[in-house]
Amino acid sequence: MNRRRPVRATTLCCLTCRLVLIVLSTAVPCSAQDDAGLLRTSILMPDSDEFYRNNTTGHRSYVELDAIPFTISTTNESKAAVIVDEAKFHEAFTVRAGANTPVAVTLEWITIRRFGSEGPEATSGQDAVRINPNEMLTWNVAIRRLDGQRFTWGEYSVSFTVGELRRALSMPNAAIWPGRLTEGTYERLVSIKAPTTPTETVRRWAIAAGSASLRGDYESALQAWTRASAIDPESARSRLPRLYVLTGRYKEAVSAYEEKEARTGLSTVELGGLAEAYIGVGAEAKAFDTLLQTGASQQSVADEIATIRKRLSDRALELRR
Repeated sequence: MNRRRPVRATTLCCLTCRLVLIVLSTAVPCSAQDDAGLLRTSILMPDSDEFYRNNTTGHRSYVELDAIPFTISTTNESKAAVIVDEAKFHEAFTVRAGANTPVAVTLEWITIRRFGSEGPEATSGQDAVRINPNEMLTWNVAIRRLDGQRFTWGEYSVSFTVGELRRALSMPNAAIWPGRLTEGTYERLVSIKAPTTPTETVRRWAIAAGSASLRGDYESALQAWTRASAIDPESARSRLPRLYVLTGRYKEAVSAYEEKEARTGLSTVELGGLAEAYIGVGAEAKAFDTLLQTGASQQSVADEIATIRKRLSDRALELRR
């Protein structure tokens, strides 16, 4: 069950809003023995374009937002595993956001994802999670207004204060984590502004497409790239063929891949995509020849074609749901 844990509601200060990249790695490492390693925390605002103003990092959103999303990532740059008490970890973070009118906000913790895993999982906020050496955990969070209103056009300041992380950390043997931490307050500018140029409009749809693809919503990603392509055909030319395959539009995929092959050639990955599209339209002989171009043996190609048949069958069932 996805239980969202508010960290602290505060009143918004004044300033500007948009997606922000907050890299806590620039903070002065706090405390501890230098040889015990570093637990590095970074905060990113996804689905945005970064900019700088008066030595301040900002992020631009091209759409109004129900909530401002962030990712909070913690990387274990030490030689020992770290155990994180999620409840205490969440409590170490407070947030403020500000526009011209003060507003109360809360920070919601939504999902957690281990680097290299297939996808995020809902976080209860009550678990103890282990971060192995050189491993990263990422929490997806959202800043929401307590009055239920959206973050509309304008500029906002967003401030994360990170402190008392150490009380959330321990060694596998329950000893206190002895390493260094990144803590502090980080101010960023978030600008929510509609596109004003064709280039910005393309970016708006490209960001939407990327976000949809990460969610596995390939239909929405295809629609977004199609809208970007209507403004700048080159912006989506390399992306549309694969999305045609993922949405079961194999005839369109064949045309798109063949057109690109005639213009610039295809990479090994793209040849695999074309072969999949060929199988989708019943042209297995062409798929076989296409896969041979990757340098694979005939037996490997035959095995891959069997795998693709199964994949297409599974996709057909999924698309019918």
